[in-house]
Amino acid sequence: MTTTAVDGVPGVLARPGGTPAVLEQLTDLGTQLFGPDRAVPCGLMFRRQGEQALFLSVSPVVLALYAALNAQHAADAGPAPLALEALGPQVADDTSDPTYPPFFAVTAAVGFLSILSIPLALDGGDRAALNFYARPAAFFTPERQHIAAVFAEQAGATARTHIRLNASEKLTDDLQAAMRSRTGIDIAIGIIVAQNRCSQDEAFGILKRASMARNIKLKDLAAGIITQAGGAGTRTHFGT
Repeated sequence: MTTTAVDGVPGVLARPGGTPAVLEQLTDLGTQLFGPDRAVPCGLMFRRQGEQALFLSVSPVVLALYAALNAQHAADAGPAPLALEALGPQVADDTSDPTYPPFFAVTAAVGFLSILSIPLALDGGDRAALNFYARPAAFFTPERQHIAAVFAEQAGATARTHIRLNASEKLTDDLQAAMRSRTGIDIAIGIIVAQNRCSQDEAFGILKRASMARNIKLKDLAAGIITQAGGAGTRTHFGT
């Protein structure tokens, strides 16, 4: 996957086969939006509240641009953050203009004189913007901005769907892990009850104290007890 992350990948997005691949596909479609020659490449900035930004593109040139901006700590200084803040399109008509911030000098050096950033409508604290890069100055006319805005509306719907699916899958995995952990603890309590001839509450207290004393997670200690109990005549005994 031709993805670059600035300072890390947000948790849900890092899942194998998850949302980054979908977001990257959106940049591939965006790169074809203004012609089959892919002369106007597309990138995407994703940010989750409290987490670091993720930048994606299928274009090696855009990835190189993102890397150069990141090296100069300028990745958050361009039109994409402004688009997210304003919740509307942001256009830079001539990045070679010396009055523009340093961010635009980097893009101009790569040869992109026009930039269009359009925010995507996502859920909750998720925020994203599509970025289009053109070599001619003043490329993004009102008509082209409208074309990009219509595409961004559809892209936002696609991104929302896949992020929701990933979040749902993660919740399911977490619940299953919690259930496995709880089952292991319950089995360990049963073993302690049988071996120490005590109540379930007393057995849980024994298990909890042992966990704290040994600085071992409750579920890990429970797994060890189950393993020992399954051994050849091994008894696990905790004093009260």
